Amino acid sequence: MSAYIEIFTNGQEDETFVAKVKALACPKCTVLVYDLAENGQEQAETYQLKSFPAVVLNGTLVDHRKLPSLL
Repeated sequence: MSAYIEIFTNGQEDETFVAKVKALACPKCTVLVYDLAENGQEQAETYQLKSFPAVVLNGTLVDHRKLPSLL
């Protein structure tokens, strides 16, 4: 099963976080990364995100610690 994963970060300190999420993603999963310093502010507002890093899975904000069981 493929998933649509959006990762929202707020800077370079989140590179490790992004790598971990990408490692959990299946080969068919679509993974988009938004660095709020560069892009993604509008998309983050759409999801009403308040803290970062954040992960949205198939349009729903998820606790990134639960990703292994969700993917």
